[in-house]
Amino acid sequence: MSKYKTPLSVFIVWHPDNLEGQQMADFLYSVLCRDSSKPLIRSMGIPVYFRSTKAENKNQPIAIDFAESEFTAVIALVSDEFVIDKEYGNYLDKIFDECNSVSDKRRVYPIAISKNAFNVSAKLTPINFIRVTKAIGNVCSTDTKGNIFSQIKSPVLHELCRLLMNMKKATDEIDSLTISPPIKLFISHSKHDESKLDAAKFRDYINSQTQLKTFLTQTILHTVQTLETK
Repeated sequence: MSKYKTPLSVFIVWHPDNLEGQQMADFLYSVLCRDSSKPLIRSMGIPVYFRSTKAENKNQPIAIDFAESEFTAVIALVSDEFVIDKEYGNYLDKIFDECNSVSDKRRVYPIAISKNAFNVSAKLTPINFIRVTKAIGNVCSTDTKGNIFSQIKSPVLHELCRLLMNMKKATDEIDSLTISPPIKLFISHSKHDESKLDAAKFRDYINSQTQLKTFLTQTILHTVQTLETK
């Protein structure tokens, strides 16, 4: 009897001395798995595992078992502490090699929460990091954290969708002739009220703040009707 594999597992790696990493990891857990403050609300339920604390008698976190799921995403929250601690850089290098061996099923998504993050590893330097434009800091307001969280939520969700669709990472696409098409978000609204204004604002936000493409229509579409961009 074959061992059951979960469709997707997400691992979040950060340095234990970085408090911002813990905050971001908790936020991503609430988005991808469940919000522990709202236990009765339906959630995506994606298994999310933390890799931060060093394993017993070792200078690195516990190794990742890539055989437990069909798809594996590793999100690395790269801070100054992460860059300084070479053991964490070596740990990330090993993960990168594992993911590259089966790149259509495993991927690393480094998030730069420090301007020095790009120095974490020679192997990861060519990768286009997900960028956070302003660090949370040791003491931060709810508004500041919300701004940071919004910067990482959309790119992470978008990349996970592309992984499950076997599409190349959007941040790696540079050749316009060979790139995979972007994920397209379908937006529809009523002809009979002012919802078209909200739909247009939502479309403009998606187009300006994310890597998604939008498709806006107010036409009544039948089941087999071909969709045409409006």
